[in-house]
Amino acid sequence: MSRSDFGYRMAEVFGFDPEVIVPARMAEEKDIPPTPVDVSLNSDKLFQAVGFRGRGVGEGLRACQAALGY
Repeated sequence: MSRSDFGYRMAEVFGFDPEVIVPARMAEEKDIPPTPVDVSLNSDKLFQAVGFRGRGVGEGLRACQAALGY
């Protein structure tokens, strides 16, 4: 999931206006230090080791929404 896709999902769950999200490439920004293109995280080894499966993005965002009282 890209950063902008995450932003769109967050806007959907929290009721924010998705039109204000402007996808951009980090490499195109002059004032930001270089960052890796792929910042994905694979937690499969952790989940296997502890016998726990994390929430999906939508479920996690809805849990945050409930915890924050939105």
